[in-house]
Amino acid sequence: MSELLQNYIRPLGVESLAAIEARGFDAEEFLKLDLGVGELADHPGVLAVPYREQGQVVAIHTGTFTKGIVGLQGGRWLGMSVPPLYNVDCLRDASLADEPLIVVEGEMATWAALSAGFRRCIGLLASLAGKGRQPHLEAAAYLLRDIPRAVICTFDDEQGQALRANIADTIGRSCLCNSLAANVGLGQTRQDGYVEPALVTLGVDLDGVTRLAQNYPQGWSTAQAIAWLLGEVPSISEV
Repeated sequence: MSELLQNYIRPLGVESLAAIEARGFDAEEFLKLDLGVGELADHPGVLAVPYREQGQVVAIHTGTFTKGIVGLQGGRWLGMSVPPLYNVDCLRDASLADEPLIVVEGEMATWAALSAGFRRCIGLLASLAGKGRQPHLEAAAYLLRDIPRAVICTFDDEQGQALRANIADTIGRSCLCNSLAANVGLGQTRQDGYVEPALVTLGVDLDGVTRLAQNYPQGWSTAQAIAWLLGEVPSISEV
């Protein structure tokens, strides 16, 4: 699909570059970001913003700039019905793992963050926000589960607040079913090589785990844990 979608994009023309500069960007520096932004091939003047997943173009957001309104207007989507997060591949870049994640609203805010040197930045569209976790966030949840630091920058209108809640509900979370399946050796392996890690469940009582650690300092098996729960293995204090 990537090559097919790429055919819909032509290089930015002079007027489009001028429109981008009018939004506060330096045209030369913008092109150096290598985001692949261009014009819709059969509609000169209409911007075409590619969305990439593992380096491949999987969707294109099109539209034009409207005075006084942030983001692309009057556009449409080509490709996936549920596009990935904008610049989602930065979450797969191990060289950026120590940088805080910047989460912004829309493509233009992502451009601004990248231009300012914040390379680990993803963009979400408020138009896709709603109640509960949204599909585009759900699809990237496994990439967001281990994010230690995140700065969420959205507008404070109703859509921005909903989007902020969606993000907060996703970062640092994992799917219980997938994690428990990984506990018994049936974890998912995704196309990008991500392997679902096992889940450690402790509840609020650490006394049992502490005593198991005393009995089995090198770790314990499921059978040993069950035997201990059934009282078949005495604790060190009872020996």
